[in-house]
Amino acid sequence: MRTTEQTDPEFMAIQNNFVENELNALEVLTPLQKHISLITALAVQQSFPQLKRQVRLAIDDGIAPLTIRESLYVAAPFTGFPRIENALVAVNEVFNEKGIVLPLPSQAQSSNESRYQAGLAIQLPIYGNEIKNAFADLPAPYNQKLPAYLTELLFGDFYSRSAIDNQTRELVALITLATLGAEKQLASHARGNLIVGNTKPEMIGALVHCLPVLGFPAVFNAINEVRNIDID
Repeated sequence: MRTTEQTDPEFMAIQNNFVENELNALEVLTPLQKHISLITALAVQQSFPQLKRQVRLAIDDGIAPLTIRESLYVAAPFTGFPRIENALVAVNEVFNEKGIVLPLPSQAQSSNESRYQAGLAIQLPIYGNEIKNAFADLPAPYNQKLPAYLTELLFGDFYSRSAIDNQTRELVALITLATLGAEKQLASHARGNLIVGNTKPEMIGALVHCLPVLGFPAVFNAINEVRNIDID
């Protein structure tokens, strides 16, 4: 089968020029931020051939396989499990190509007994009781269960894991929500990014770096949310 470079060389030349000569010339982001932003967007979008290519580039650029895996895990509560399960199949194909032994070492830091408290310890300093208050008027048991599920799953099961820090996790959340077009939730996580130490230039830079994947409307919408966010 002929490649797109062979069948549509002009299209690929335009794309490559924009990525390599325009976006890569921007120096706001670290290599980690660039790679994880693109890997996240491609995984959430389910663009598997491009995802595999980006994972190869990331590994060749020194990004650790654990960092890639843990970043994808964080996206699951936002996307639902199937998208990330599918993405992991593609990523693991690259790991196998590179001779990386699977499964990678466990990074779990919580148990079924401790996941709620572990999650709460991470959630409260960043988001307070925002979700608990938002759903307080739901009928029982959902007024209690829904906030607890978020605390346990997103923060207790995933944010509590090792290998990446909260700045990386919140950047993954930002790119995931931008890819999904979930602007209301994106605004909340833009504030969370600021709280954990990511700056507005870094957030905007990550979104701009995803332009070839997400396109202008999604990136513009996300940037409009980011630039209007402040923390007290």
